[in-house]
Amino acid sequence: DCNRRYSSVPDAEHAANIATIIRAVNAHEALVSALEAIADEYGTLDDAHPGLIEKARAALRAAKGEK
Repeated sequence: DCNRRYSSVPDAEHAANIATIIRAVNAHEALVSALEAIADEYGTLDDAHPGLIEKARAALRAAKGEK
């Protein structure tokens, strides 16, 4: 690959970075689904765990590209 010629990142690190990105992309839908279920099921329990549900909702917004 012509772009790799100019990279200062070692091949092993480059491969590890690619593997991390692939895992994140592959897990994205499952993580979003799990956070939605948690937020829906436990949203009324935020008093027991202050901020936890809002953190889940913030993560969902970020994952969905929302503000």
